[in-house]
Amino acid sequence: MSREWTKSRFGQPERWSLQYQDGFFAFPAIPRQFAVVFVSVPGTVPDFPWVKPLLLGGPTILRTSSTFLWAFKARRPDLFNLGAWASVALIFVPVLTYADTGAEQFGYRYAQDVYPFLFLLTVRGLGQRISPVAWSAIALGLVVNVWGWPRPTSIGGAEVFRAAVEAEHAFRPSGRTARLRGAGRAS
Repeated sequence: MSREWTKSRFGQPERWSLQYQDGFFAFPAIPRQFAVVFVSVPGTVPDFPWVKPLLLGGPTILRTSSTFLWAFKARRPDLFNLGAWASVALIFVPVLTYADTGAEQFGYRYAQDVYPFLFLLTVRGLGQRISPVAWSAIALGLVVNVWGWPRPTSIGGAEVFRAAVEAEHAFRPSGRTARLRGAGRAS
C-alpha cells in the first residue's frame, strides 16, 4: 500500500527514500530505530567541548533521560505497573517499526510518546528516597539537555520544510504539480 501511495505522489514507487523501501512500518526499521534510541552518540569536534549534538539523531535516551533506568526497579506485580509497562511496550511497537528515525532533533523525539508512563514507573522505582546515584543520573540528564538546548543548527525548520517541498515537487510530473498547487486555493 505504501508503494502505491508513493507512486501516486512521486510517479515512481521507489522514489522518496530508501528508508521507506519496505513501507512506513516494517521490521527492517527496528535495528535503525534501536540504534537511535539506545546507542546513538554525539558528534566529535576538534575544539572544546570536543563533542556536539548531531543535526539528525542525537544522544540516546540513556544520556538525556538516564533517570528512566529506575523504572526497571518498579517491579511490584500490581495493575498499575502492569498497565504502565504494557503501555510502554504497545507504544514502542509502532515507534520501533516506523521507517523514519525523526528529522532534526535532540535525543529521540518519538520516545516522548512513552515518557509519561516511564516517568510514573520511575517515580515508583525510586521509592521514598532518591539515592545519590539517582541524583547523579538526574544531574547527568540536566547537563546533557542544557548542553543540547541552545545549539545553533545549520538548517532552520523553515529551510528544512522548504527543501522537502522542493524535493517533492522535483520528482512530480509538471502537470500534476501544477494541479496540486492550485487544488488548495479557493476559487
